[in-house]
Amino acid sequence: MADPVADLAALAEQAKVHGLVVLAGAGVSMPAPSCLPGWTDFNDAVLHGLAERAEQLTGGGLPSSETMIGLRTLRDEIGALPIDFQAQLMEEECGPDYFRVLQSIDADATNRCHEAIAALAGAGIVNAIVTTNFDRLIERALDARGVTYRVFRRTSEFDELEDALAAGGTLAVVKVHGSADLPDSMVDTLRQRVQGRPESLVRALEGLFARHTVLIAGFSGADLAYDKEYLGLRAGAARSPCVVVVTRAGKNPLPAMASLIADCPNAAALPGTLPDALVSAAAAMGASMPSSSLPAGDEDSIRAERLSTLAANVGAWVDTLGDLSATNILGAVIEGASTRAAFVLLRKTRPRVLSAASRPTDGYWRYEVNYGRHLLERGYIGQDLPLAETVERIRQESQDEAGFDDAFRILTRAALRGHRLDAMSLLARVHAYRGEYSIAIELVKRFRQAAVEEHHALAMHEAFISGATVHALTGNWSGGLEWLEAAYPRLIRFGDEPRRARLCAQLGRFLAWAERYDEAEQYLREGEAITAQLKLGLVQAELNAASGYLELDRGNAVDAVGYLQRAARTFSRAELTSPLLSVLLDLSEAAFRADRNDLSIEALGGVEDQLDRYPGLAGHYHHRVALMLILAGKLAEARTFLAKARAAGEAMDNAWVVQSSEALEAKIAGR
Repeated sequence: MADPVADLAALAEQAKVHGLVVLAGAGVSMPAPSCLPGWTDFNDAVLHGLAERAEQLTGGGLPSSETMIGLRTLRDEIGALPIDFQAQLMEEECGPDYFRVLQSIDADATNRCHEAIAALAGAGIVNAIVTTNFDRLIERALDARGVTYRVFRRTSEFDELEDALAAGGTLAVVKVHGSADLPDSMVDTLRQRVQGRPESLVRALEGLFARHTVLIAGFSGADLAYDKEYLGLRAGAARSPCVVVVTRAGKNPLPAMASLIADCPNAAALPGTLPDALVSAAAAMGASMPSSSLPAGDEDSIRAERLSTLAANVGAWVDTLGDLSATNILGAVIEGASTRAAFVLLRKTRPRVLSAASRPTDGYWRYEVNYGRHLLERGYIGQDLPLAETVERIRQESQDEAGFDDAFRILTRAALRGHRLDAMSLLARVHAYRGEYSIAIELVKRFRQAAVEEHHALAMHEAFISGATVHALTGNWSGGLEWLEAAYPRLIRFGDEPRRARLCAQLGRFLAWAERYDEAEQYLREGEAITAQLKLGLVQAELNAASGYLELDRGNAVDAVGYLQRAARTFSRAELTSPLLSVLLDLSEAAFRADRNDLSIEALGGVEDQLDRYPGLAGHYHHRVALMLILAGKLAEARTFLAKARAAGEAMDNAWVVQSSEALEAKIAGR
């Protein structure tokens, strides 16, 4: 059906016989006079509002224009920070408040697309309208036409959809991503899209698409890239008597949409522009439309006004968030692509944060957790502070937080006084790096238990991922693997792709330890597919580190060196010392086994230089040096380092270091 006239004639004929379902996407609300902003314009407005607040907080130290240039470059040119991923990062920081800003994507003025849909409904041709849009413009057009309809927009209503469609009588308007008048119904984040929509909705829509002729307009099919079976569209359209997809004239549809059209035997693309294509379709099906039902106006002026209104609404939203939450949100988005830039933001805003009248609030404590995490990753862990005395002073509130420049005090304060679960997970790592292993293990257990009891899904998954580091440092590989394998199906259901990729990295490492190499490789490839799609450079470094460990355990030292060097370069550029040191320990052994002694010595030197900041790694360092000395046949020197390792393990209550050192000593004695 290459001829548009023939396509419309076929559409009209099939709609007459089977009835019509209209699937309307964001494109139907973009023509004048609605001129609703696209997702890029909306994202620009939100980022600009947050960047302006950061500029104010830093006294001009972080110009909003420079921030916007950097974020736009990452999003538009590099492909990092997809908008729905940004939405997830924002929602994690401010919760349901994020969805209030989405209410800005609405207007009062309908356009010819909405009127054409309403005309088809008024003529009794349409059996249902399905839309991914939050705006209420279709409803307004139906109201103007006097059409009776029922809106389905949230799970409780979707549960009734199948019966309502079977009963007929009232036109169903199915808002699959929720509606602007009900913020808690909205679906916008990557996690929500990966989770998919309720089974009752998908089942009802699949049957709807299969029974009727389907006209798709303004819908790019981007959602199908995450889930080929999204909304039951593919399965339903494959059985539909006729599917016509309005595509942009002169441009190829997105691969996901092209695949849908190719896989449906009765589907065809109809190149055109909106609203003309929908108006022509309505005319072909005999629906009458007034020739000039919408007010005329200068389209550029209307669009400029819409963007100005959007900016004002976003600014008002940022104001309601306050300085602290706005900083947390912008920091999370920036960190999605650059941890160094995010740390700069937090560091430069910290003086204003500490003097804010609104602290301590949830936003304040979240800021403290974020700042403490960055300090932890960079080696500012407070290793020289006495444990009991420091904790007691924090309990008594006798410490001045303005002087805090270490993760230990900041995170302890957030955990004890702010009652932040996420601080406990990070504190476990702090104590492990300080050499307080028994405390680290206890914190991991308590954190997991608290997260489970509070049904806090994000905290729970952070517990599994962050806790894996403690398990590895304490040599509790079997226990860590058990937790990670239990976490994976939960994370799949949760739909969090970035964390799933990180969990895949940990599973790859722990499964390699268990010599379950094929499974390890499977998880690592799975994680790499996610990082490639979302451009998660730091997560890819975690996967490279795990792949290096896997190849080292397999005996492929040369391959291990390649992976580990790539991971080390990334962590070094990002100034993330904590994950870097673990990589350097593995790299030192891999390089030694690959006969690259200079590289091995260099890697060991990198770890040795940081032992004063990470005293908890001393036992691991001495143990790894001893292992390589044994491989080199230098047994006397090896005994010296094993003695140091054993002493460190005993002092820090790390049974794995002690037992492993004793095992190597027995190996030497056996020789």
